[in-house]
Amino acid sequence: MSTFSEIIEDTLAEVSSYVKNQEAITVLTQSATDSDTTLTIDEAGSISRGLAEIGDELVYVKSVNQTAGTITVLPGGRGWRGTTATAHPVNTIIRNSPTFPRDQIKRAINDTIRGIDLRAISSYEFTFDGTTYAYALPVDFQDITGITWNAPDTTEVWPVIRRFRVDRNFRVAGDSSTVRSALVLNEYPMPGRTVRVQYAKYPTAMSTLSDDFATVTGLPDSAEDVIRLGVVQRSLGGREGQAAGQLHINHSIREVTYGNSRSVLLFDRRHDDAGCVYWCV
Repeated sequence: MSTFSEIIEDTLAEVSSYVKNQEAITVLTQSATDSDTTLTIDEAGSISRGLAEIGDELVYVKSVNQTAGTITVLPGGRGWRGTTATAHPVNTIIRNSPTFPRDQIKRAINDTIRGIDLRAISSYEFTFDGTTYAYALPVDFQDITGITWNAPDTTEVWPVIRRFRVDRNFRVAGDSSTVRSALVLNEYPMPGRTVRVQYAKYPTAMSTLSDDFATVTGLPDSAEDVIRLGVVQRSLGGREGQAAGQLHINHSIREVTYGNSRSVLLFDRRHDDAGCVYWCV
Protein backbone atom coordinates (compact mmCIF):
# COMPACT_ATOMS: atom_id res chain seq x y z
CA MET A 1 0.00 0.00 0.00
CA SER A 2 1.46 3.34 -1.08
CA THR A 3 1.02 6.77 0.43
CA PHE A 4 0.46 9.96 -1.56
CA SER A 5 4.09 10.92 -0.90
CA GLU A 6 5.41 7.60 -2.23
CA ILE A 7 3.29 7.84 -5.38
CA ILE A 8 4.59 11.38 -5.99
CA GLU A 9 8.21 10.21 -5.70
CA ASP A 10 7.65 7.15 -7.91
CA THR A 11 5.89 9.25 -10.54
CA LEU A 12 8.62 11.90 -10.51
CA ALA A 13 11.25 9.22 -11.02
CA GLU A 14 9.29 7.71 -13.89
CA VAL A 15 8.42 10.93 -15.70
CA SER A 16 11.96 12.31 -15.29
CA SER A 17 13.36 9.28 -17.10
CA TYR A 18 11.68 10.52 -20.31
CA VAL A 19 13.70 13.75 -20.56
CA LYS A 20 17.37 14.49 -21.05
CA ASN A 21 17.59 17.51 -18.79
CA GLN A 22 18.14 16.72 -15.12
CA GLU A 23 17.85 19.82 -12.96
CA ALA A 24 20.64 20.87 -10.59
CA ILE A 25 19.89 20.55 -6.88
CA THR A 26 21.22 21.92 -3.60
CA VAL A 27 19.93 22.23 -0.02
CA LEU A 28 19.12 24.89 2.55
CA THR A 29 21.91 25.37 5.11
CA GLN A 30 19.69 27.53 7.33
CA SER A 31 16.01 27.05 8.08
CA ALA A 32 13.58 29.47 6.42
CA THR A 33 10.25 30.87 7.54
CA ASP A 34 7.25 31.11 5.24
CA SER A 35 8.06 34.80 4.57
CA ASP A 36 11.88 34.87 4.27
CA THR A 37 13.07 36.27 0.95
CA THR A 38 16.81 35.71 1.53
CA LEU A 39 17.68 32.04 1.77
CA THR A 40 21.06 30.55 2.70
CA ILE A 41 21.95 27.51 0.61
CA ASP A 42 24.78 25.12 -0.15
CA GLU A 43 26.42 25.55 -3.58
CA ALA A 44 24.74 28.76 -4.67
CA GLY A 45 26.18 28.19 -8.12
CA SER A 46 23.62 25.40 -8.60
CA ILE A 47 20.76 27.93 -8.61
CA SER A 48 20.09 30.50 -11.32
CA ARG A 49 17.70 33.42 -11.64
CA GLY A 50 14.17 32.24 -12.31
CA LEU A 51 12.06 29.37 -11.03
CA ALA A 52 13.23 27.12 -8.20
CA GLU A 53 11.49 24.58 -5.98
CA ILE A 54 11.93 24.19 -2.22
CA GLY A 55 10.11 21.13 -1.00
CA ASP A 56 6.66 21.47 -2.59
CA GLU A 57 6.88 25.27 -2.84
CA LEU A 58 7.83 27.13 -6.01
CA VAL A 59 9.74 30.39 -5.65
CA TYR A 60 10.98 32.96 -8.14
CA VAL A 61 14.66 33.72 -7.61
CA LYS A 62 15.58 37.38 -8.24
CA SER A 63 19.34 37.11 -7.69
CA VAL A 64 22.09 34.76 -6.52
CA ASN A 65 25.01 35.77 -4.29
CA GLN A 66 27.59 33.03 -4.71
CA THR A 67 30.04 34.71 -2.30
CA ALA A 68 27.52 34.83 0.56
CA GLY A 69 25.89 31.57 -0.47
CA THR A 70 22.43 33.09 -0.60
CA ILE A 71 19.58 33.58 -3.03
CA THR A 72 17.11 36.45 -2.96
CA VAL A 73 13.50 35.77 -3.85
CA LEU A 74 11.51 38.33 -5.81
CA PRO A 75 8.98 40.27 -3.67
CA GLY A 76 5.82 38.17 -3.90
CA GLY A 77 7.91 35.34 -5.28
CA ARG A 78 7.23 32.92 -2.42
CA GLY A 79 4.42 30.46 -3.09
CA TRP A 80 4.78 31.01 -6.85
CA ARG A 81 2.22 29.62 -9.31
CA GLY A 82 -0.39 28.89 -6.70
CA THR A 83 1.84 26.85 -4.40
CA THR A 84 1.83 27.51 -0.65
CA ALA A 85 4.63 29.43 1.05
CA THR A 86 5.74 27.34 4.03
CA ALA A 87 8.60 27.15 6.52
CA HIS A 88 11.45 24.82 5.52
CA PRO A 89 14.02 23.11 7.78
CA VAL A 90 17.75 22.78 7.16
CA ASN A 91 18.67 20.35 4.36
CA THR A 92 15.41 20.82 2.47
CA ILE A 93 16.17 20.07 -1.19
CA ILE A 94 16.08 22.95 -3.68
CA ARG A 95 15.68 22.12 -7.36
CA ASN A 96 16.73 24.63 -9.99
CA SER A 97 14.20 25.25 -12.79
CA PRO A 98 12.27 22.01 -12.16
CA THR A 99 10.91 20.39 -15.31
CA PHE A 100 8.17 18.65 -13.33
CA PRO A 101 7.39 20.54 -10.10
CA ARG A 102 6.12 18.38 -7.27
CA ASP A 103 2.97 20.49 -6.95
CA GLN A 104 2.24 19.88 -10.64
CA ILE A 105 2.68 16.14 -10.14
CA LYS A 106 0.39 16.20 -7.07
CA ARG A 107 -2.33 17.98 -9.05
CA ALA A 108 -1.87 15.63 -12.01
CA ILE A 109 -2.28 12.59 -9.73
CA ASN A 110 -5.56 13.92 -8.35
CA ASP A 111 -6.76 15.04 -11.78
CA THR A 112 -6.13 11.52 -13.06
CA ILE A 113 -7.95 9.99 -10.06
CA ARG A 114 -10.94 12.29 -10.63
CA GLY A 115 -10.93 11.76 -14.39
CA ILE A 116 -10.57 7.99 -14.56
CA ASP A 117 -13.73 6.07 -15.37
CA LEU A 118 -13.36 3.50 -12.60
CA ARG A 119 -15.71 3.25 -9.63
CA ALA A 120 -14.48 2.90 -6.09
CA ILE A 121 -16.34 0.84 -3.48
CA SER A 122 -17.34 2.24 -0.09
CA SER A 123 -19.84 1.44 2.64
CA TYR A 124 -22.29 3.29 4.86
CA GLU A 125 -24.19 2.10 7.93
CA PHE A 126 -27.34 3.32 9.65
CA THR A 127 -29.74 2.03 12.31
CA PHE A 128 -33.12 0.95 10.99
CA ASP A 129 -35.84 2.41 13.25
CA GLY A 130 -38.95 0.99 11.58
CA THR A 131 -40.55 4.40 11.04
CA THR A 132 -38.26 6.43 8.77
CA TYR A 133 -39.41 6.40 5.14
CA ALA A 134 -36.07 7.08 3.48
CA TYR A 135 -32.47 7.15 4.69
CA ALA A 136 -30.19 9.77 3.10
CA LEU A 137 -27.16 8.26 1.38
CA PRO A 138 -23.63 9.76 1.38
CA VAL A 139 -23.03 12.69 -0.97
CA ASP A 140 -20.51 10.66 -3.02
CA PHE A 141 -23.04 7.85 -3.64
CA GLN A 142 -23.46 6.67 -7.24
CA ASP A 143 -24.95 3.15 -7.27
CA ILE A 144 -25.79 0.47 -4.72
CA THR A 145 -23.82 -2.78 -4.99
CA GLY A 146 -25.34 -4.55 -1.98
CA ILE A 147 -27.34 -4.15 1.24
CA THR A 148 -27.15 -6.36 4.34
CA TRP A 149 -28.31 -6.12 7.94
CA ASN A 150 -27.01 -7.36 11.26
CA ALA A 151 -29.35 -10.12 12.35
CA PRO A 152 -29.55 -10.92 16.10
CA ASP A 153 -27.92 -14.35 16.05
CA THR A 154 -24.51 -15.87 16.69
CA THR A 155 -23.64 -16.76 13.09
CA GLU A 156 -22.30 -13.26 12.32
CA VAL A 157 -23.82 -13.66 8.86
CA TRP A 158 -25.51 -10.47 7.64
CA PRO A 159 -28.63 -11.39 5.61
CA VAL A 160 -29.02 -9.70 2.23
CA ILE A 161 -31.80 -7.15 1.65
CA ARG A 162 -32.95 -7.58 -1.93
CA ARG A 163 -35.99 -5.32 -2.22
CA PHE A 164 -35.28 -1.61 -2.13
CA ARG A 165 -35.28 1.46 -4.31
CA VAL A 166 -33.24 4.67 -4.52
CA ASP A 167 -35.02 8.02 -4.36
CA ARG A 168 -32.71 10.41 -6.20
CA ASN A 169 -34.88 13.45 -5.47
CA PHE A 170 -34.93 13.18 -1.69
CA ARG A 171 -35.29 16.48 0.14
CA VAL A 172 -33.20 16.71 3.28
CA ALA A 173 -35.25 17.47 6.40
CA GLY A 174 -34.99 21.13 7.35
CA ASP A 175 -33.37 22.08 4.03
CA SER A 176 -35.80 21.79 1.13
CA SER A 177 -33.23 23.22 -1.30
CA THR A 178 -30.84 20.27 -0.85
CA VAL A 179 -31.51 17.21 -2.99
CA ARG A 180 -29.82 13.94 -2.07
CA SER A 181 -30.14 10.30 -2.98
CA ALA A 182 -31.90 8.27 -0.31
CA LEU A 183 -32.55 4.58 0.30
CA VAL A 184 -36.13 3.32 0.62
CA LEU A 185 -36.36 -0.23 1.96
CA ASN A 186 -39.18 -2.45 0.69
CA GLU A 187 -37.92 -5.35 2.80
CA TYR A 188 -37.66 -4.60 6.50
CA PRO A 189 -35.06 -5.82 8.99
CA MET A 190 -35.74 -5.74 12.71
CA PRO A 191 -35.97 -2.21 14.18
CA GLY A 192 -32.86 -1.18 16.07
CA ARG A 193 -30.53 -3.29 13.89
CA THR A 194 -27.66 -1.97 11.79
CA VAL A 195 -28.07 -1.82 8.00
CA ARG A 196 -24.93 -1.75 5.87
CA VAL A 197 -25.04 -0.28 2.37
CA GLN A 198 -22.17 -1.07 0.00
CA TYR A 199 -22.09 1.43 -2.82
CA ALA A 200 -20.07 2.55 -5.82
CA LYS A 201 -18.65 6.06 -5.94
CA TYR A 202 -16.17 8.06 -7.94
CA PRO A 203 -12.65 7.89 -6.45
CA THR A 204 -11.71 10.48 -3.84
CA ALA A 205 -8.65 12.66 -4.43
CA MET A 206 -5.78 12.61 -1.93
CA SER A 207 -4.75 15.70 0.04
CA THR A 208 -2.08 15.01 2.67
CA LEU A 209 1.23 13.29 1.93
CA SER A 210 0.45 10.51 4.42
CA ASP A 211 -2.85 9.58 2.72
CA ASP A 212 -3.00 5.89 1.86
CA PHE A 213 -3.93 5.39 -1.79
CA ALA A 214 -6.45 2.56 -1.40
CA THR A 215 -8.00 3.87 1.82
CA VAL A 216 -8.60 7.42 0.61
CA THR A 217 -9.41 6.89 -3.08
CA GLY A 218 -11.42 3.71 -2.61
CA LEU A 219 -9.58 2.14 -5.56
CA PRO A 220 -7.66 -1.13 -5.21
CA ASP A 221 -3.87 -0.98 -4.85
CA SER A 222 -3.63 -2.58 -8.31
CA ALA A 223 -5.03 0.64 -9.85
CA GLU A 224 -2.03 2.65 -8.68
CA ASP A 225 -0.02 1.85 -11.82
CA VAL A 226 -2.88 3.07 -14.02
CA ILE A 227 -2.97 6.38 -12.13
CA ARG A 228 0.79 6.81 -12.25
CA LEU A 229 0.98 6.10 -15.98
CA GLY A 230 -1.90 8.51 -16.55
CA VAL A 231 0.14 11.20 -14.79
CA VAL A 232 3.12 10.43 -17.02
CA GLN A 233 0.93 10.98 -20.08
CA ARG A 234 -0.50 14.22 -18.68
CA SER A 235 2.91 15.54 -17.68
CA LEU A 236 4.77 14.71 -20.86
CA GLY A 237 2.15 16.16 -23.19
CA GLY A 238 4.11 17.30 -26.24
CA ARG A 239 7.50 16.67 -24.69
CA GLU A 240 8.24 13.54 -26.70
CA GLY A 241 10.86 15.43 -28.66
CA GLN A 242 12.78 16.07 -25.43
CA ALA A 243 12.85 12.41 -24.49
CA ALA A 244 16.09 10.49 -24.34
CA GLY A 245 15.69 8.89 -27.74
CA GLN A 246 12.90 9.14 -30.28
CA LEU A 247 9.60 7.70 -29.02
CA HIS A 248 7.32 5.77 -31.35
CA ILE A 249 3.66 5.70 -30.30
CA ASN A 250 0.94 3.15 -31.05
CA HIS A 251 -2.54 3.57 -29.58
CA SER A 252 -4.59 0.63 -28.33
CA ILE A 253 -7.88 0.18 -26.50
CA ARG A 254 -7.92 -1.95 -23.36
CA GLU A 255 -10.67 -2.86 -20.96
CA VAL A 256 -10.13 -2.51 -17.20
CA THR A 257 -12.53 -4.29 -14.83
CA TYR A 258 -12.89 -3.64 -11.10
CA GLY A 259 -15.76 -5.31 -9.24
CA ASN A 260 -18.91 -4.59 -11.23
CA SER A 261 -17.33 -1.59 -12.92
CA ARG A 262 -15.83 -1.82 -16.37
CA SER A 263 -13.92 0.91 -18.21
CA VAL A 264 -12.44 1.20 -21.65
CA LEU A 265 -9.17 3.12 -21.64
CA LEU A 266 -6.94 4.38 -24.42
CA PHE A 267 -3.36 3.23 -23.87
CA ASP A 268 -0.25 4.47 -25.65
CA ARG A 269 2.34 1.82 -26.32
CA ARG A 270 5.60 3.74 -26.66
CA HIS A 271 9.01 2.40 -27.48
CA ASP A 272 12.21 4.31 -28.00
CA ASP A 273 15.16 3.63 -30.26
CA ALA A 274 16.72 1.44 -27.58
CA GLY A 275 13.69 -0.86 -27.66
CA CYS A 276 12.34 0.09 -24.21
CA VAL A 277 8.54 -0.17 -24.03
CA TYR A 278 6.29 2.14 -22.03
CA TRP A 279 2.56 1.93 -21.47
CA CYS A 280 0.63 5.16 -20.84
CA VAL A 281 -3.06 5.80 -20.30
